[in-house]
Amino acid sequence: MDAHVVIPSVTYRLGGLSYRWTHDTHDDGISVHVVLDDAGVRRGISLDELVVATGLGAPQHVRTGAKTWRAVQRAIESQVEWLDRLHPRLTGPDAAAFLDSAGVEQSPRA
Repeated sequence: MDAHVVIPSVTYRLGGLSYRWTHDTHDDGISVHVVLDDAGVRRGISLDELVVATGLGAPQHVRTGAKTWRAVQRAIESQVEWLDRLHPRLTGPDAAAFLDSAGVEQSPRA
């Protein structure tokens, strides 16, 4: 029985692109935040918001539930599938423009 699921936050980086997985114990959910540091500007958006903003799907198409171990596995599998689809655009020469068109949050890079 999975009374508590504990998952640390983890970040994967490739150059200026990073994917940060976070476990929210209050909402029993796992989310991914996509961040691109490019030309002195940091652009960030949650994966589910990116899927919606690019017209690829609805927020519920990106699984986030983490109440059980199986739910955690399904959420991560879903998120990895979406990142596999989006990764070529996020690493391509037009990545910043792609994220800008999705309405990402921007801030000066520290």
